[in-house]
Amino acid sequence: MNRIKTSFIECFSHRRIQHTPYYLISLLIFNMLFIVIFTIYLLYNIGFEREKNRLVELAETQSALIDIVT
Repeated sequence: MNRIKTSFIECFSHRRIQHTPYYLISLLIFNMLFIVIFTIYLLYNIGFEREKNRLVELAETQSALIDIVT
């Protein structure tokens, strides 16, 4: 356990990590943007498919009503 703790401390006390906070921030921002864009894309596709199915059902219902009237 002590070995893991020392390796963890050494990793984060490394000079490169301390001097590059902008790299870490940009990496986090990139990951966040990717997840947000991917989520919006998935939600848009789900909404689009549901609306398409609803409109197809509505058109079929209207077609059946027109056939009954004529």
